[in-house]
Amino acid sequence: MQTNTMSSMTGFASGTGEIGGGFLSIDLKSVNHRHLDLQFRIAEEFRFLEPQLRKLITQNISRGKIDCRINFKSANAEKNFLKLDKEVIKNIGKMSSTIHQLLPNTRPLSINEILHWPGVILEDEKPIEELTADTMDLFSQTLTCLIKDREREGLVLKDILLHRLKRIQELVDKIEPILPDTILKIQERISKRFNEAELAIDQDRLHQELIFHSTKTDIDEEFNRLKVHIQEAASICSKGGVCGKRLDFLAQELHRESNTLNAKSVDLNITQINMEIKTLIEQLREQIQNIE
Repeated sequence: MQTNTMSSMTGFASGTGEIGGGFLSIDLKSVNHRHLDLQFRIAEEFRFLEPQLRKLITQNISRGKIDCRINFKSANAEKNFLKLDKEVIKNIGKMSSTIHQLLPNTRPLSINEILHWPGVILEDEKPIEELTADTMDLFSQTLTCLIKDREREGLVLKDILLHRLKRIQELVDKIEPILPDTILKIQERISKRFNEAELAIDQDRLHQELIFHSTKTDIDEEFNRLKVHIQEAASICSKGGVCGKRLDFLAQELHRESNTLNAKSVDLNITQINMEIKTLIEQLREQIQNIE
């Protein structure tokens, strides 16, 4: 059931149905997790189905912590009477009498003990094959609802991520025209320091200083990688599917390039713009943690 739709790792779904002479309720809750973690709390009557349920989930969900609760309530519990197997009760009475004759000091069986004896209470049970089919069908329906719930939230997250990436791209575009002026500002700054020190400007020395500072403060590589990562992240969001880990990696790379750009920047305008970029990247990383 895997699709190209971006999915969140959080969601909830529930289903109920009449199965095997009782009422079955299924609750599926999903939250964030690095991998797929399945937790089952199942009524003993359905414990034998756990391997099949696990397989069904793993075929359709890749990441998230899934809490699965299955409760069963017998329809007999809501009736005012119980169907009893009279033959079983008679046999219990005979055994009790025999034991009492052999051991006169023993206490007679109570009604409560007799009712809890295996086979005393008759239940309208379906064949195991029919019980399995009905339960798996209800579970499959509930799982489909959970997946759709995760996809609905995933669409909202997709819009948020694309909006953040678009804003980051706009800020990066504002930096690009400033880059050519950076070398001129460095030259002006060095010349000013020579003048303040009342030293004659040695053009060769000035050229060496410019090369040194240009190399130290060159942000072209970081700037270009920043643009590439933004485009790749936007492309992944548009394609959808299971993409949380890839987006998380790109968010880390965006954060690293932004930090380096900030450390190397000698232009106040670039620094101010980059601070806004860093804020948006942090918001991006928080949202990506919710994506499958």
